[in-house]
Amino acid sequence: MFWAQLKTPDLDAVMAFYSALLGWRVDVNTGGPGLPKGACVLGGTTEPVAGMASMSAWEVQQDEPPRWTPFVPTPDAVAMTERAQFHGATLIEPAMPAGGDGWRAVLSDPTGAEFGIWETTPSAAAPPIEVSENPAPGSLVWSELQTTDPYAARDFYGDLLVWSCVDDHPSDEFLGDDIRFSRGNAPIARLRSVTRAEVSDAPRWLPGFAVENLDEAAKRAGDLGGAAHEPPSELECERPEVVVLDDPTGASCLLVAS
Repeated sequence: MFWAQLKTPDLDAVMAFYSALLGWRVDVNTGGPGLPKGACVLGGTTEPVAGMASMSAWEVQQDEPPRWTPFVPTPDAVAMTERAQFHGATLIEPAMPAGGDGWRAVLSDPTGAEFGIWETTPSAAAPPIEVSENPAPGSLVWSELQTTDPYAARDFYGDLLVWSCVDDHPSDEFLGDDIRFSRGNAPIARLRSVTRAEVSDAPRWLPGFAVENLDEAAKRAGDLGGAAHEPPSELECERPEVVVLDDPTGASCLLVAS
């Protein structure tokens, strides 16, 4: 994934939280040249990382949970939306202009996880974001899909986005993190098999953000009003160090040791 947006009921609280934890600067009012409103940028730079937006009054009344939604880039949002629906996705928000920053659409994949599509205009500086093999602290690294049907998700995203897939255990039994998507040598996404007993709001996408010291970042998150904990179904296999982060409003993402 190349961009992630947080919908939250308390924008001021999460702005302060992520800025203190990850060194982001959030431009809520104007977005700056080429940046969407609510864009988060790395401190001291103009590099976009993610976006934040307040939940609508209707979403709050409906008890919609705060959540991160990852977006994938496309040269044609309308065409990719149609392709996604052909492959089994459900339309949540049709392709529409996103201010002066391009076109976007939001769908849920065949397993029920929400994701977005973003088509940038030639003048827009962000998104999409290129995933770096050597990410700076605070930057987007890769995203993890926690789902009850990993093979359906693997087939859907592989067909739709033409990502390279690595499955170390091609058997009928899915083994945790053994399905991974990449582009070139850079990891893009991982698929983790979970049960609803382990993750009550699964399936869900969790964007992963880089930190220099995972233990220190986890402790800092707790001091700031969040909570960091081990992901479910931890396996003895090679994988980056990672913890699940719940921000003060309950939205979840990942902290990844860079």
